[in-house]
Amino acid sequence: MGLFSKKRTSPPVQAAGYTASGSHQAYASASSQPRTAQPAQQFGLLPLNSYTAVHPSSQTYHIDVVAIHGLNGNAYTTWTNKRHQLWLQEFLPSALPGARIYTFSYDSRIFSRSASGINEFAQSLLSELEKKRRTAADRQRGIIFICHSLGGIVCKKALVVARQDPRYGNILQYTKAVLFFGTPHRGSDQASIGSVIFNIFNNVISVTVPDRYLAKARQDLVALLKYQNQTLTDLSEAFRIQSKVLEIVSFYESASSPPFNKLLVTRDSARIGVGSEQLVSLPYNHSDMCKIEDTSSKAYVILVHTCRKYGMRR
Repeated sequence: MGLFSKKRTSPPVQAAGYTASGSHQAYASASSQPRTAQPAQQFGLLPLNSYTAVHPSSQTYHIDVVAIHGLNGNAYTTWTNKRHQLWLQEFLPSALPGARIYTFSYDSRIFSRSASGINEFAQSLLSELEKKRRTAADRQRGIIFICHSLGGIVCKKALVVARQDPRYGNILQYTKAVLFFGTPHRGSDQASIGSVIFNIFNNVISVTVPDRYLAKARQDLVALLKYQNQTLTDLSEAFRIQSKVLEIVSFYESASSPPFNKLLVTRDSARIGVGSEQLVSLPYNHSDMCKIEDTSSKAYVILVHTCRKYGMRR
């Protein structure tokens, strides 16, 4: 899910919580626990794993991993592959014992009664994450953001705000890397308002009748993603200062997305253009590029390597 999405249903996932046993905390796989259904419209920073004690000699990763979905996306299905595996929950925790893994949910529906925009989404992300990082130990956790499409714009805005607001100085200081999946830093030719709205009603996404008639089309969010949008340009320039101290990995799609039969986000738009950026092609379309199929996939290997590098205790 990203510029355009087909469905907003949530898969059954563990309602994860956090427990401490002994003096050492680490991950206990949520996928091994009984599963319960998540509310379809639950917004905020949602945990995907839980913790139990492990032997102190075990390798753990002191890190917070935060995934941010895109336009009309969903905190769960955006990251769920064709085998119905929410890889953030089913793959990642076993690779990163000790990590806290979250998915950030915000109202990015194209048809919505919400008036919230990028500023509000970024502020909510910062506020929610700050609440999770109030103990001395948690404030020393590194932070890795994983972003799909519009989620990357939200992340960049949050880090720009964090640089200006001392309440979020810890988040700014401990953010180590951002992995962008198809984020349109320069916008998308396919995001013209007319074509988007037309295709919404022609099954690009599934929208219920009540949504269509009781909610308005979020033209502000769609317009933001238009090619060379000035807000995107200004945000990218502001983010360049912060990006100099971050590891940046930008994945871009190489398969066209139906019904356009074009790339929704081109290689040029998916790159930030800083010297340290790692630019990686993926053989998927815009929606599928973040639905990791298995632990041997190129994106997953890069992602785990990045998380381990900044999460390992020294």
